Amino acid sequence: MAKSLSSSTYGRTFTEFLRRYPKAESNRFLAAFVNLIHQNGDWPRRKRILRSCELRWRKTAGRPLLTIESARRLSPAQRQVVDKQFAHAPADLEEVLRPELLAGVRLTQNDERQLDWTLAKLLRETFVEQEVRSRK
Repeated sequence: MAKSLSSSTYGRTFTEFLRRYPKAESNRFLAAFVNLIHQNGDWPRRKRILRSCELRWRKTAGRPLLTIESARRLSPAQRQVVDKQFAHAPADLEEVLRPELLAGVRLTQNDERQLDWTLAKLLRETFVEQEVRSRK
């Protein structure tokens, strides 16, 4: 078995190939890429590797992924506001339901930058602050 590679190394390899080689070779490359993941024993990490490849490609292509997490599905009016806010730049929007957020939204760009306006975060911060005060 070959040495296991990091998800970011797979991501760099994937995007470098897409940048350098013509589309005609893509099927052969993808088959070899999947085979490499198997040979290295990294198949159980394939979802993480896929996400790394996707995010690397998005950075290279200048097309970020904006993830909108909320406790409940956004209403059509709310979704229209979000679409309007991000209409100025090419981006893909992904909506994820996370009931544990309780209320509010969390926006994440390419799994890196994050704005968290959720009730869960507010409660966490409030309880931590109260605990710190009680220890003084």
